[in-house]
Amino acid sequence: MNNKKYLINIIVFFTIIAFFSFGFLLKETDEFSASERRALQDFPTMNIDTIVSGKFTKQYEKYLLDQFMFRDGFRGINSNVRFNLLKFSDYNNLYMNNDYISNFEPTMDEKQIKYAISRVNYVIDKYLQDSEIYYSIIPDKNYFMHEFNNTISYDYHELEKLVSDNINSDNYISIFDDLSLDSYYKTDLHWDQSKIIDVANTLLSGMDNPMFSDINNYTVNTLQPFNGVYYGQLGMNIDSESLLYLTNDAIENCVVTSAEINGDLKIYDDNDFNNVDSYDVYLKGAQAVLEITNPNSTNDKELIIFRDSFTSSLTPLMIESYSKITLLDLRYIHSDILSQYVTFDGQDVLFLYSTTILNNGAIFK
Repeated sequence: MNNKKYLINIIVFFTIIAFFSFGFLLKETDEFSASERRALQDFPTMNIDTIVSGKFTKQYEKYLLDQFMFRDGFRGINSNVRFNLLKFSDYNNLYMNNDYISNFEPTMDEKQIKYAISRVNYVIDKYLQDSEIYYSIIPDKNYFMHEFNNTISYDYHELEKLVSDNINSDNYISIFDDLSLDSYYKTDLHWDQSKIIDVANTLLSGMDNPMFSDINNYTVNTLQPFNGVYYGQLGMNIDSESLLYLTNDAIENCVVTSAEINGDLKIYDDNDFNNVDSYDVYLKGAQAVLEITNPNSTNDKELIIFRDSFTSSLTPLMIESYSKITLLDLRYIHSDILSQYVTFDGQDVLFLYSTTILNNGAIFK
């Protein structure tokens, strides 16, 4: 009887192995994982050089892992077991508490931050001698996650001090107190535009151009379902969210132009909700140079924002206070050629970066 059970177990085991092996051979190679937002390993080049060097073996192992049948399903099972059964606090450096997911950064990289500020100072010294210069720092979601797990990745106020001690500006505008954990999407690193009106008010007031609006000044538009960048990385069955964007007459009448895309653009474009990153709805996502002109402005003031992706959803809430806002992203345009795209002529200037970007300052050009 025991031999029969043993034989059945062997047959089942090898049947499963055969099923996945045969299925793997029949499965079409996937080039991209939409859930993980990354390219997948293709079948590696096989020749004498790659085999002898060991490169083929390493790439083939990645290929097998990336192209495995039902991969997303198994990833979800793995995440659920780790979080719900084994009660682990993280998986692949992703932390989840009360349905909020964050990518944990354990240390502050002083060298990276100082490099980022050196690039900012280079821009200030080269172009902005006639401008009023302000700066602010956007705390990432981890700053607020300690409310649930009693941990914090590093001392954010030490980062603030490091920036303040090294940047060539005395005009710091703190927005930490205008934010809380629910200002951010649960499955994404970015903030919810409907929760950052106070941030816009604080920045505008700090630059002596106050507006002081509230949610009642806008029409709230909803796009569903929104699954942020962390949603697919865990592979778990997490409730989708809604992407919200705020409109009013001033925003809808603005004219947006890009150095990379011909023609006038929209502040928001619903079609971009279907992109790999749905946050591209706001100002077409990653753009090196954008100009937003407000034809209904009651003044001739202009603002230049050196920014990262968080600012895409913030800028529309500030446009009523300016005749034009220019957005520059030093991750995608070298600081030496800025004058080819922008005439620096005494505009207000705001350097606005998230702690995540500052902590990885080598991406600045």
